[in-house]
Parts: sequence; structure tokens; C-alpha cells
Amino acid sequence: MDIPYWSNKTLTIDGKDVKILAEETVLQLATRNRIFIPTLCYDPRLSASGHCKVCLVDISGKLKPACITMAEQGMVVETQSEKAREARKRRVTAILKQHKGNCATGCSVYLDVKGDKVVGVTTDELDTVGRGNLCVKGRFGFTFIHHPDRLKSPLIKSNGSFKEASWDEALSFIAKRFLEIKDRYGPEAIGGIGSARATNEDNYMFQRMMRAAIGTNNIDNCARLCHMPAAFALKRALGISASTSSLADLEYSDVMLVVGSNTTEAHPMVKVTSRRGEITMTLRADTAILPGTVFVSFHLPEIPINMLTGGARDTHTDTYSYKFTAVRVEGVD
Repeated sequence: MDIPYWSNKTLTIDGKDVKILAEETVLQLATRNRIFIPTLCYDPRLSASGHCKVCLVDISGKLKPACITMAEQGMVVETQSEKAREARKRRVTAILKQHKGNCATGCSVYLDVKGDKVVGVTTDELDTVGRGNLCVKGRFGFTFIHHPDRLKSPLIKSNGSFKEASWDEALSFIAKRFLEIKDRYGPEAIGGIGSARATNEDNYMFQRMMRAAIGTNNIDNCARLCHMPAAFALKRALGISASTSSLADLEYSDVMLVVGSNTTEAHPMVKVTSRRGEITMTLRADTAILPGTVFVSFHLPEIPINMLTGGARDTHTDTYSYKFTAVRVEGVD
């Protein structure tokens, strides 16, 4: 590994004159001098891309991503100018709107608390899933905790408007209404939906309450629509309704076949893991073409049901093929 050496150059950052290491970025210089610049896509173990723009800084009035901007002689850098802070805030807001559907992958998170208020989220570099990384939702999606619009007590609708109530009042009201509906329409008029985010114990108690206390078998779970088809297919194909490998295995893969998933947006930690390895191709079977994809040159039917066995339209011949054993890949030798 090359050992960095001092250059004869200096710059000014937040009013402080500092020396520049050879081939050092503004972000590296700031970190070395204990000056905080927020980051998202940056990871010192990977090559910097500057795509997220969360590390924008003000350099002589111009906004530039600190992770890919080289520190140069005479630069005047402001990391906390109003212009930079507002630009970073807009970027994070835009990214959060695009990534609300991120799926959990079992990351370990630590809440940074100051004065009984959560001020940040971090993770552990030794965590086997994220290994020091979090998706945008995990890293920045905590502001709702102290948001003034967050509901902090139950609401009961009365005379057309909602009024705050205690938990005892709310639970008593729910029980009363359940009994009224059961007496008037029968127990089958009531149904319950469990949560995929709840523990097995909580879901067990929920179904016991619905079946034993209310007397209904109308019980469902959101996982039946999203997870169950995949679990059923995995069980039939592999003998187990779960992944047979870990995220770390992606680092040793030559090719990834992604079916029906925008991995970068919906499973960002999978994307980060794949970048650590030596994957030469990512084949994508879906109805949308997204940036950064080495794309299979055919389009599938609009509804991706049986997409690997159903008909596909070849864009080169504009004909439908119902049987194929290989795919045409562009941009790969």
C-alpha cells in the first residue's frame, strides 16, 4: 500500500489553514482534521463515485462533492455554509422519497442519543451484513421519531373529529366495538391482519385472540402476498424456504441474475456487497431499464409472471420467443 506523503500545498477549510497530503480529497482532508462532512454512498473501502451528493461542500461559492474533489492549493472550503447545508438537505430529502421501499436485511444499528433525542444512526464495521454500511433509510430515516406530526397517543373519532385518549380508553373502546359487531353480525364479520415485522410470539398471541376470544378464522398476514410466493418457490426448488447462501457469498460470484428487483433502490446493501467482489456481469430480467445495468437485450411481458418460462419479445427481431436457454448481453466481451 502506498504511504501518503506531505505536499507543499495548503488550503483553508472552515477558516483553518491546513496542509494537504498528496492525492488527497477534500473529504479525506476534512476527516483527517476532525471536520465532519456527512456522507452516504462513500465508503473508504470502495472507489468513490460522488453520486449521492450528500457530501456537498462550498468551495469558493461552488458546490462540489467532497468525496471526489481533490484538495488543491489555495482552495477555500466551507463545510457548513448555508448554501451547502441546504443543498445537502435537499439531496437527502430527494433520496428518502425514492428509497422508502427499502427491504430490511438484518443490519445492526446504533442510535446516537443526545439529551433524550435521537440525533443520528450508525452501525458497526464488524456487522456481518452491512459491515459498516447502512442504506439511506437506515442512516437517515429516523427524523420521524421527534417529528411534531407524529401521533403520540391514541385518537378516537367522536362527532366527526378525532380526540386524544389514553391507552386504557382506546383499548376499552376497541373491545366494546368488537363485542357489538360480534353480537350483531357474528364473529365472521371480524378479521385481523398480522404484521411481518412483529415477533413470532406476538403474531401467535394475535391469532389466539382472534380465534379464541372473538371466534373468527379470518386472519391474514401481509407476507402472504409478498413473501409467501417466493418462500413456496424456494421450498420446491431448493428444499428450504430461505436463502441458501449469505450476502458475503456475492463477493465470490462472477455473475448475478436479478429477477424483478431494482436492487440498487430496494436492496441497497446487496448492491454494496456485490461491489466488493469481482462480479463481472449483472443480468437483469425485468420490465424496466435502469442506469448501471448490463442489460439483457430483450423485454419481458408487462406483468412479470412466469417471466423466465413465459414469452419474451426479442428487441432485435421484434418477435416473441417462448423458449430460450441463453440471453444476449451487451457490452461484455
